[in-house]
Amino acid sequence: MVLIPSIRRRGGSVIYATEIIDRLAIPKEVWVSKYCLEKIPKHQWMFKTYTNKWQFAWRSVIQIPRIFFYVRKRLKQHQYYALYLPYLHFWHWPLIFLFKRFKKKIILTIHDGILHKGDENWLEQRLNNYAIQQANQVIFLSEFVLQNVKQSIGFSGKSSVIPHGLIIPKGLKNNTRVFPEKFRFLFFGRMNTYKGIPLLIQAVDQINHPAFEGLTIAGKTWNKFTITNTNSKIHVMDRWISEEEISQLFNTHEVLVLPYEEATQSGVASIGIAAAIPIICTEVGGLKQQFEEGEVLFCKPNVESIKKAILDILDDPRQYEKLSEKLFNKQALLSWEKISDQVKKEIYSSV
Repeated sequence: MVLIPSIRRRGGSVIYATEIIDRLAIPKEVWVSKYCLEKIPKHQWMFKTYTNKWQFAWRSVIQIPRIFFYVRKRLKQHQYYALYLPYLHFWHWPLIFLFKRFKKKIILTIHDGILHKGDENWLEQRLNNYAIQQANQVIFLSEFVLQNVKQSIGFSGKSSVIPHGLIIPKGLKNNTRVFPEKFRFLFFGRMNTYKGIPLLIQAVDQINHPAFEGLTIAGKTWNKFTITNTNSKIHVMDRWISEEEISQLFNTHEVLVLPYEEATQSGVASIGIAAAIPIICTEVGGLKQQFEEGEVLFCKPNVESIKKAILDILDDPRQYEKLSEKLFNKQALLSWEKISDQVKKEIYSSV
């Protein structure tokens, strides 16, 4: 049996895990958080994690020993032959230690091997490095992340690259788009330093085009990141966005903008592909590998280049509709069935 814990409460990594787990046709034991705000996979164990940092502190003291002794007993009884971690969590470290001690296989999916600017946490990075070094098989979401990890921590273990699948919130429309009379641009996702939001705001401040109706910036600010905005055409939604609201945002906006200054890969881009919404995307990091040439409108991570891309898409009906068509055709390549099958092969190749 393969042990698969998915105990975070929310976020793209939880959605990723659920889509993979529900399609993994292998003997497995799945753990989930009682407080999960996302769709949860079919599971055997639901337990209390935490809803804030204070609960995290005292429940860690309670739950980590429980996890440790439960898993050690199961390992002694030869109940598990492998551990699959679809993402990393602080409570995973005793699991990694135990599986390594009992000489069982560890398979790990890495989303961001090296933490982004604004996300830096020396303890979390050290623990991430430890997990990667202990794993028998590491699955990366892009070649960029793989190379970044190799260069940064000297990783040389067994690895593979399996891309992120489509994220499809309930109610999301996936049809191709036609060139509109008015454009509403969208930035969606957790707001942090590396996301390039100030660049996007400065670019929009310089847009004076009759078809430009506005920009929505939606997502929760993170790690003391703040937004300065005086433009009445820019609407900021600084909070966690529900699944229904995500679908509404993508359904009612005409262009998605990813103005990132650095990136490994983007779960938001996966929603964009599923929505067939034309995308303006900075040509950085793993984003260059997540899209083929002609699937998105690439630009540089600076104000002038983002501004030019916005103006280009406002004035070119053929380009707008071609971008939507390309993403619509890309959807079939990123089905969770295909991706889960690849993950299954990696798990069995490691055991």
